[in-house]
Amino acid sequence: MKIPLILNLAVALLHNDAGEVLLVRKDHSKHYMLAGGKIESLESPIAALTRELYEELSVSVPAYLPHLVGQFSAPAANEKGYTVQAHLYTLYWPGPIKVGAEIKQAHWFSPDETRELRLAPLARRVVHANFIHTY
Repeated sequence: MKIPLILNLAVALLHNDAGEVLLVRKDHSKHYMLAGGKIESLESPIAALTRELYEELSVSVPAYLPHLVGQFSAPAANEKGYTVQAHLYTLYWPGPIKVGAEIKQAHWFSPDETRELRLAPLARRVVHANFIHTY
């Protein structure tokens, strides 16, 4: 019996006043993805999300601001044979971002622009699901 290879993540669909979503691209990746990252041992999903947002984008948010949408899974974009299981949050963020950690690029995109991007499977699954308008 094959044991599934799972990456547990906490990610955010950040959005701004213009209705744009923030997508990031990591070093050595062709895919744009949601901001966030792996949940460390003994770390809660919201703690992982706030840590990752600060490390990757210098976004410092109180843990009560992101809204949990639910859990989603998809094939991993950069780790062959792995599946990501992600706690997905939405977060309105009008403030500045500053690229850090392993992020090569971060950009605000309109929903129409995201249709032309090479999105990671998880981002492709949730970015057009209209979650940002329900919270």
